[in-house]
Amino acid sequence: MEYKNYYESYWIPIIEQLGMTHRPHDTRHTGVSLLTTAGVDKRIIKKIVGHKGQGITQAVYTM
Repeated sequence: MEYKNYYESYWIPIIEQLGMTHRPHDTRHTGVSLLTTAGVDKRIIKKIVGHKGQGITQAVYTM
């Protein structure tokens, strides 16, 4: 499935129905925070979100 198809066919209708204004990228913050809280190894989280640099994942995506 192409991103545009997913975004227009699934994401937008669900977000509008919920009365929200989020984008798919916004879910990265929640995902990384939940994984960190659950004690998932930082190296695994970096692989999931695709970061290679030191500190980017923790500095940008955790609460």
